[in-house]
Amino acid sequence: MDLLTERPTREARISQPIGRILGDFEDACAAGAEYAARTAFASLASDYRISATNRLFLTVHLLVAFEAWDELESMEGLTEVLQLPRPALVSDALARLAVRELRPPFDLVEFEPIALRFGSLVPSVGAIRSSYGATYHTLWSLRAGEDREVLRSRLAKSGWETASVALDVLTGDAGSTEPSSGQPEDPHRLKVALRDALQTGRLDTAIDLLLEAPPAIENLPIVVEVARDSLTASAFELVESYRKVLGADAVKFALDRDISDHLTTPAAMFDRPVSLLERMDRLFRGDTSLTDRYSQKEALLETGLTELVVPGVLEDVTRFIRGITMESTDVITVSPGIDCCLDLARDIRNAEVAKPEQCPFGLSILELWAFHDQSGDRHRLGRVLQLVDDVLAGGLALEQYAELVELLRVGWTPFLTDADLPVGLDAIEILLAYRPDRSEVLDLFAGQFSDASGLTTLFAYQERP
Repeated sequence: MDLLTERPTREARISQPIGRILGDFEDACAAGAEYAARTAFASLASDYRISATNRLFLTVHLLVAFEAWDELESMEGLTEVLQLPRPALVSDALARLAVRELRPPFDLVEFEPIALRFGSLVPSVGAIRSSYGATYHTLWSLRAGEDREVLRSRLAKSGWETASVALDVLTGDAGSTEPSSGQPEDPHRLKVALRDALQTGRLDTAIDLLLEAPPAIENLPIVVEVARDSLTASAFELVESYRKVLGADAVKFALDRDISDHLTTPAAMFDRPVSLLERMDRLFRGDTSLTDRYSQKEALLETGLTELVVPGVLEDVTRFIRGITMESTDVITVSPGIDCCLDLARDIRNAEVAKPEQCPFGLSILELWAFHDQSGDRHRLGRVLQLVDDVLAGGLALEQYAELVELLRVGWTPFLTDADLPVGLDAIEILLAYRPDRSEVLDLFAGQFSDASGLTTLFAYQERP
């Protein structure tokens, strides 16, 4: 007893992977769990692997996620963040800060002081991550004299035209801007227009101008720069056109030199045009090397949201995931593909772009998890329950609700333990909140826990919503 008194109980110090902590931080911000987000942020802020610049970016992301505007305005280093090259997610968060007080009908005169302070936050449709980013990009482009119809077409092709605020800007009278007269044909005028587009942060316009001009070796550094910063379909088309004319070696040399200075850009992004579905296929195939698998995941997380909001793409991805679910476990590898799908589902929800395909997309991910993931990964289970809540909040018919509960019951087999009983209670609470009056399928799910606790009795007497 004296020995136990002198030596208090020690706790095991387990160092978590930095990627796991970052993922928990983003999940907590997306779910509105402020305590969990600040706990993860405190862990990241004290980690020697996080640079001072990235610590500033994480601070902006945290404060914007929970609308701590006063704290953000007084944050030391905010001016520095506005001057630094930033990840698209941070720029989109700053766009939310910039336009939070603007209300339709929008006026470019009212936007002018905001533009002078924040500059070109969202220079391309490929950098949009939410409706706030779409609004800022639209106002910035109109301020620079972009043609409304060209801008509307660009937003429609990229899937952001349905962002409500941006649509209000395009249909309303945002000021007295003169429409552009199309692409300049004279080489000198084209060069002047290109320089103006780059200086004012309008990368989509710069890409259109470069596509109009014949490929030239002196323009290759500019091509690589605008492609890296926009990551749109037009950007990939531009790089491919230069590859065909100047040769693959010249383009590869320029890309390697640029990527070495910008480590956030996935190295395999511009190897060749790769569709979203092809990347996902390589991510799940069992014969894909581990290095290539994580490279594809990195590329998907970089551009996945930009591609998924394009009309029709989310529906195609849903069909692809259901096709993968039908494959044998000998052919596919679930990890890290399912985690990438959960990340994409979270990003789509945060984009605040209403799409009817979001619920089928979420259900397809749940099918993949239920039939192929028997790892017992508790961290992934928590993310799955968040996805369940998101899908249910979108609204499900009685048959779809029954399907969702059955998927949870099938995938819950590794978690029928005493240690996982609290998570089971959380799942039942989520399902009860959206339970249709005529549904009895939840009884089967709750009955799994009857041997370990009195859950069945508890469930029988709980009042239905």
